[in-house]
Amino acid sequence: MVNKRSFVSAFIIFLTVLFVNVNVYSQTSHFTQKIEWEPDNYAFEYTVEIKDESSDKVLKSVRTTDNSIEFSLPAGNYLYRIFAYDFLGRQASVTDWKNLTIIKALKPKINLVESSVSINKNSKKPVVIPVDVERITDESVITLINKESGQKIEGTINLEKDAEGSVKSSSVQFPHVAEGKWSMIVKNPSGLETESEMIVVVPVENKMIAENDVNSINESENVCETHDNDDVEIAIETDTIEDADKTLDEEEQNSSLQKNVYNLQDINIMLGGVMSGLLYDDYFRSYNDSPIILGPCAKVSYLPIDIKNFKLGFELAADITEIMMRNEYIEVYLPMILLQCNFVGRLNFYDGKLGVNVKLGGGATFIKKQIIYHSSMRQTPEDSYHLNSCANFGVSFNWIPFKHLIFETGVDFTHLFIPDMNSGILNTYVCVGLRF
Repeated sequence: MVNKRSFVSAFIIFLTVLFVNVNVYSQTSHFTQKIEWEPDNYAFEYTVEIKDESSDKVLKSVRTTDNSIEFSLPAGNYLYRIFAYDFLGRQASVTDWKNLTIIKALKPKINLVESSVSINKNSKKPVVIPVDVERITDESVITLINKESGQKIEGTINLEKDAEGSVKSSSVQFPHVAEGKWSMIVKNPSGLETESEMIVVVPVENKMIAENDVNSINESENVCETHDNDDVEIAIETDTIEDADKTLDEEEQNSSLQKNVYNLQDINIMLGGVMSGLLYDDYFRSYNDSPIILGPCAKVSYLPIDIKNFKLGFELAADITEIMMRNEYIEVYLPMILLQCNFVGRLNFYDGKLGVNVKLGGGATFIKKQIIYHSSMRQTPEDSYHLNSCANFGVSFNWIPFKHLIFETGVDFTHLFIPDMNSGILNTYVCVGLRF
C-alpha cells in the first residue's frame, strides 16, 4: 500500500516537473530565428554549429541540404560556423566562427497624444500624427487601418534615439489620409504588434483655414502696433502677414481647381454580345435550329447611391435574340427584342476595381413573327407583331481596370409572360463600356 502511494506521489511530481519544463520551454522558444548563407555550387549538404559566446560547448548542430536553417534560442550572444560537404560526404570547407546576437522580443507601446487629427483636403502634404511610440526598432512598421472600410496605409515612423540607444518616436506620418475613424498598428520584426486607440480624422474646411489665417494676420498687426520700437520684430511680423496673404491666394486657386475637376457619377454605357438559351416551352424551341442563339446587347446603368462599399441604382438593358428555322417547305423568323429596367445593387472590392452586381426588374418583349412558305398549297407569307411583359433576375461581375473603362460579364434569367405559352430565356453576356 505504501509502495502504491509512493508511486502515485512520484508520478504526480513527475507530471508537475514535466509541465513546468514544457511551459518554460514554450515561453523561451516562442520565436524562431533564421541563419541564411550563400550556397556553395559544389556542396551537397551543410552542418551548422551554434555555441554560446562564453563557452566552447556546442548548443545546436543542424544538418541540412538548404542554404538556411531555423532554430529557437533565448536572447543572448552566440557564435556559429558552417561546414560544407560534397556528395561523397567529405568536408569541403568550414567557415570561421561568426557572431550571432539574439535580441529579446519586445511588444511595442503606443499612446495617442490627441484623439482627433485635422486634415486639409486640398493639401498634398503627408498627415503628421503626434503619438508616443516606444519599445521599437529601426525595422518596426506602422500601419493606419480604417475601422469602417478596412483600408490600410503604411506610414513612416520618425525615429529618435536616446543616450542609451533605445529607439522611440513622438510622431508618425501617412500619405493621403481620408476622413474617418482609424487606428494604428505598430509591428516589430519579431512579429509582436500593438494597436492604438481609435483616432478620428476630420477635414478642415477652406473657410475655417482662411478665417484662422485672417485672425493670425490681425494678431500680427496688433503685435506690430505694440512693438513700434522693435524694428526686428516688426519686420518678422510683416513677413508673416505677407505669407498669410500668399497662403490665402494659393488656397483660393486650389479651391477653383478643385471645382473644375470632374468627378465620376458612375454612369456606365456598355455594348457587348449575348448568348441565349431557351429553357422551357417547346413553341420557340420548335422554331429554332440551334439550342444556342448569339446576338448583340446594350446596357446603360446609373448608381447614384453610395453606402460605404455598396452602391444602388438602376439599369436600362436591351438585347436581341433571333429565333429562326429553315427547310424546303417553310422559313420562320422570330426576332425578339428584350427591353428591361432593373434595380441594381453592387458590392465593391479592392478599392472599387471589382464588383458583384445583383439585378431585379422587368420590362417588355417585342416579337415579330414572319413565316414564308415554299409550298404550292400555301404561298401567302404571314407577318405579325406581339408585345408582352417580362420579369428579369441576374447576377454579374464587373472589372474597372481604368478610371473610364469597365468590363462586365453575367447571367440573366428572363421569364416571358405570353398567354398560353409562358417561356424562359437564360442570357449569358459579356460587355465593355465607358464610365462617366
